[in-house]
Amino acid sequence: MDNANTYRKKYNNIIKETEALKNRIGKRLYDLAINYPDAIVSNVGNTPIKAKTIASEFYIKTIELPTQIDCIERIEKYIENISPVKQMEIKF
Repeated sequence: MDNANTYRKKYNNIIKETEALKNRIGKRLYDLAINYPDAIVSNVGNTPIKAKTIASEFYIKTIELPTQIDCIERIEKYIENISPVKQMEIKF
């Protein structure tokens, strides 16, 4: 049976892993925003928001994690759309 110290260690490991994941997500978004500044990451009304407007490590830290992931997804789709090479899809 687990005791308090075991729970504390497990909890601390989860916190560390969560922080590491947050940092990786933020770094990925920052790298994408720097490399693809014209990618649309969001819209405010009818106004598109480009990645270059969020390309700051400090600003990205203020964005909620699910929104960061959404921005990454939008930039990745942008990259896919502008890429002259299309990945072949194999269907089974």
